[in-house]
Amino acid sequence: MVIESFFRKSLTIILLFSVVYGYSQQPEEEEQNFKFKRITIGTRFLAFISNYGEKSELEVDNPYDFTDGTKLTGLNLSVNYNIINGLSVGVGSGIEKFTQPNFSYVPLYTRIAINGGVERSSFHTEFQIGGHFTNSSKRGGFHRFLFGYRFRVYKTVFSDVSIIYTYQNLEQSFDNSQRLYDNYNFESVGLSVGIDIN
Repeated sequence: MVIESFFRKSLTIILLFSVVYGYSQQPEEEEQNFKFKRITIGTRFLAFISNYGEKSELEVDNPYDFTDGTKLTGLNLSVNYNIINGLSVGVGSGIEKFTQPNFSYVPLYTRIAINGGVERSSFHTEFQIGGHFTNSSKRGGFHRFLFGYRFRVYKTVFSDVSIIYTYQNLEQSFDNSQRLYDNYNFESVGLSVGIDIN
């Protein structure tokens, strides 16, 4: 698929750039005295306003199918472990909601992030892989990639504003749906805002 190939190449280039950039930055004197914490907590809001994946297999206005107007929003919480300053891994969950069709689910994912750590500002790259808990016994899965700018808000509180790409495949059943399958594919680019206490 052309879009997946593009994002794989983009992911490789951005990760390499971020690693080189992160290690080329010299910390300011203020940061040299600031020790990063091993365990951190973060929260993230995300919003996708359009679906680039599957098109409706039913009528355009069918309430049980994705359309071009389908939106996805969510709020997630993660617990992270800093391997070194600027490189962290963690697990996250939260609540995410689709419109058209209208349903919510609980994601569960692992993440890896590369940024400037305790630096005042830096690029932020993050990769997430996980699945969903819906009303179906089949879990489905997703992968997401984020690239943005991270900055200090106050002392050890940091925020990032990132572009986020998602591809997810999930199962959701509806009593009145005329769909042949309960499987939904969603692919989109959106905006994400994260806050973490480092």
